[in-house]
Amino acid sequence: MRTGWFTEKLSHLGDPLGIDLSETAIDVARSRFPHINYMAGNLYDLSFPVESFDVIVSQEVIAHVEDQVRLVDLFARLLKSEGYLILTTVNKFVIERTHQDPDPREHIKDWISRRALKRLLQSNFRVIRVQRSFRWVIGGFFGL
Repeated sequence: MRTGWFTEKLSHLGDPLGIDLSETAIDVARSRFPHINYMAGNLYDLSFPVESFDVIVSQEVIAHVEDQVRLVDLFARLLKSEGYLILTTVNKFVIERTHQDPDPREHIKDWISRRALKRLLQSNFRVIRVQRSFRWVIGGFFGL
């Protein structure tokens, strides 16, 4: 299990806070990287002052929330005025056309297109760059 690895990498650049809805995932991350601050909870229920963060990294989250607009609005409130949002998500075109491991029924999968993501972010942010990465699949690769 790789839980907590990215927050650990970010710790070389500053003092990160890793947040996850799953208490189990946070327990695993804490056991692997006890020097890092992790918090379990629903981001909407946690109490942070406005403009609390210089950088927010949202890694593979936006497709798994019920209200993507609300999440982006929350990020905008939590970021300092000159802060950065770094957001990753899967490519809707690719994910819908490749075999995926089954998810629990209750797992939200609201895949968002690149165009829709840019439109969503532009309501609160100046989008500096949208970058594709690649995923290898049988018979070649797809651009993400």
